[in-house]
Amino acid sequence: MAGILEKTNRVIENQKYFQAHVNQPLWLRGSPARRAFVSLYFVTIGIGLTGSVFLMFSKLIPWRFGTLAKINEVSSRMNIQGETSY
Repeated sequence: MAGILEKTNRVIENQKYFQAHVNQPLWLRGSPARRAFVSLYFVTIGIGLTGSVFLMFSKLIPWRFGTLAKINEVSSRMNIQGETSY
């Protein structure tokens, strides 16, 4: 119990740190490990969003990624005219 009760009071230090007028966001202040974890988090979120947007547009706009040419090729082999199947 003595280790818990006899700790130094760091309230004033923490208050100065968190309330300081610094142009850097709070989540970037601190150790390099903290910056690395935050950067890794944002890179992961960015890759996920980029992949989702790419797949969404590749399904909605198939001619931009060569899918329509493949569909036309398959339909011409099957002698289907006027009807496209996805």
